[in-house]
Amino acid sequence: MGWGVPGEDPCSSVASSSRENKCSGMEMLFEVRDDVVEVMLTANPQLWKIKGKTGRTALDLAINNLDKKQAKALAAMFAAAGGAVIERLEKSSESLNKMSQPEIFPKVFPIVKRGIGERLRRSYSLGVVGLRWCSKFRGLVKSRQKDSLTDDFEKTAGWVEALTAKFCSDTMLGDFEQSFEGKEREWFALLESAEPLTVVTQAFNFVQLTPRDVFITRVLSMLLMVAFVLLHIESIKGDSDVMLPGVWPLGIRLKTAYWTDSWNRLDAGTSLSIAIFIAIHFIGWSSEAEVSSGIVVALLFVLRLLQTASLHPAVGPLILAVVRMFSDISMFLCLYVYILLVFAGVFTLLSSDEDHQYFGSFPKAILTLFYAALGDFSEALTNAIESHDTLGPSCCSPTPSSRPSYSCVDTTHALSTD
Repeated sequence: MGWGVPGEDPCSSVASSSRENKCSGMEMLFEVRDDVVEVMLTANPQLWKIKGKTGRTALDLAINNLDKKQAKALAAMFAAAGGAVIERLEKSSESLNKMSQPEIFPKVFPIVKRGIGERLRRSYSLGVVGLRWCSKFRGLVKSRQKDSLTDDFEKTAGWVEALTAKFCSDTMLGDFEQSFEGKEREWFALLESAEPLTVVTQAFNFVQLTPRDVFITRVLSMLLMVAFVLLHIESIKGDSDVMLPGVWPLGIRLKTAYWTDSWNRLDAGTSLSIAIFIAIHFIGWSSEAEVSSGIVVALLFVLRLLQTASLHPAVGPLILAVVRMFSDISMFLCLYVYILLVFAGVFTLLSSDEDHQYFGSFPKAILTLFYAALGDFSEALTNAIESHDTLGPSCCSPTPSSRPSYSCVDTTHALSTD
């Protein structure tokens, strides 16, 4: 068809007027004949970059006016120059959203993977580009209702994520650092937005560590830290005036982004609970306080196991959903605990000897009301609700117990004023 040598501008060898006619005719071909588009781009993959009279390329025309006919032309562009088209779509989220329409994307999807593969092979920063597309497809999954198309998006995101993880694990450390030079901020931002289900990190490529090995090494490091504190507690106390001025600047220098991760906050809470446990043990406060602090340390260690469980493809998304759910219901939990404590205090004050098993102390009252909220009403609480009376003989006469007693007149007056 006389479009010139591949790599050259086909409009550069003609006069100005004929160049406009030729480029305008090419726009019409891109809009109408998808088979012609594929032949032209196979001969010269650079044609889709040429701008016509309107200042738009053929790719812009195909994306901005997407319909079933244009989807065929877009598929032809992917088939002939997939990597270059994918690179163009990276810079335009609007174009990507248009292409992901239900009536358009199924026609393009079979060759999108090939285009992304070509883009990754041509890219020097494969890790960044891979996570970039993983993040885009995960964003499309969140913005749509669950259907077969979202399943395709999720599978594509998982495929790109696997390629990225493979690149990170099989690349030498020096090459890995060079591929991310100047793109470190984007890499960590993409890790957050892409929500990878696998650990996309780069360690020594000649040492393969399974999640089980990683967990064991972390537990051993924590145990060694505790042992070090126990063995050198006296020297630490003696040098505390020297160490603390150096610790505070380090804590201030920690970036705010470090504390946005819930696992980092859990680690900080675990370290603090261990320090409190050690202090209670050596001070000799009380055996109950020591047992309670030990239980807290054990619970925090158990919660830390959830990070290892999050590596599982089935359990990982569930744990992530629960962790994010807590940020939404935190205010409700605070209100619920406040109301529970208030009612527990009231029922403790108004409890009788008959209810001593359930409301004889503040902790018992909290547990009874908590079980009641779950639907397990105790007999004493049921009787109190049915009789509209939580007062018993102990309110009218002194009891040998240490609980305060009240007179019937004072209690009745308090209830009548309420």
